[in-house]
Amino acid sequence: MRISFYRLEIRSYFKNILEQLKSAFQTKVKYFIDDPSKNSHNST
Repeated sequence: MRISFYRLEIRSYFKNILEQLKSAFQTKVKYFIDDPSKNSHNST
């Protein structure tokens, strides 16, 4: 019982980190999509 609870804690912990990474990545992508002028400026 205790071990399974411990594993559940680790799983939720990693899930939380994964969610934060995903949201940060989405924000970055959204920024690049929303600001094409800056993007094209970087490519030229």
